[in-house]
Amino acid sequence: MPIDREELGKTIEDGIEFRASIWELLQEVESNDKRSNAVLRFVSVALQHHHSILVLMKYGSNDSSALALLRPLKDTCERGTWVASLASDEQIEHLLRGELDFQSINAGKHLEEKHGVGLSKDIRKILHGLTHTGNEQLSNQFSERGQFESAFDIPVLVGAIRSATVGLMMLTVNACVAAKREDVALRAFSLFTGIFGDIGVL
Repeated sequence: MPIDREELGKTIEDGIEFRASIWELLQEVESNDKRSNAVLRFVSVALQHHHSILVLMKYGSNDSSALALLRPLKDTCERGTWVASLASDEQIEHLLRGELDFQSINAGKHLEEKHGVGLSKDIRKILHGLTHTGNEQLSNQFSERGQFESAFDIPVLVGAIRSATVGLMMLTVNACVAAKREDVALRAFSLFTGIFGDIGVL
């Protein structure tokens, strides 16, 4: 069954509800050591990117700007997850002093090797094009009627919201585990499945 604009609206509202619930849950999590403190900083950035994507899609024809934020959100979630699960104590120290070079680390490659998760090369290329005005953006700037407006297919927008929300959920779960609050991590995962069902697209 085709995805229509009504489903897009529902997905946006579901994303807003999930983000608000995650923010409330995180009030129970304390940054009790340097690792959890560092990871929660990534969660803070991810929450803001996620909110911006939803607001841009909800109000007006700002789909291009919303999709341009998908890569920064994914990068934030990937790096935060790496910090939570794979960074050494020394790397955490460098991060908190602003001295860690993520470009030299390749956090995504490490996550894929250790946990089997990460963004494929093809997905990274698409996200790069959306952020840096590649063909992924330029080919979607005129409607079928030739009007100068965002023309992304609704399934693309719905998929982007789900993908952004999966990233936020996974980072939140890892942050809660790093802070030794597995109970909150389980509630965050349950919140997602209660609203969106299975994880689906990453």
